[in-house]
Amino acid sequence: MGEFCKNHPQREARVQCQKMAIGYCQDCLDNCEACTEPCGYCKFRGGCIIYELCKRSDKAKKLKAECG
Repeated sequence: MGEFCKNHPQREARVQCQKMAIGYCQDCLDNCEACTEPCGYCKFRGGCIIYELCKRSDKAKKLKAECG
């Protein structure tokens, strides 16, 4: 991918947010820390690998409840 993680700049990005073009490492993806804007509108959400992998996690359920 050639980019580095937003949260861990020393690590290479494994996925990229399509909306914001920000890279995230495997740890961020595994811990559901990779969605740049989980409460806002995202036209890419239907095909987003980040969203699909995290949408059933406890963290995602908590965020959804907070967002309304």
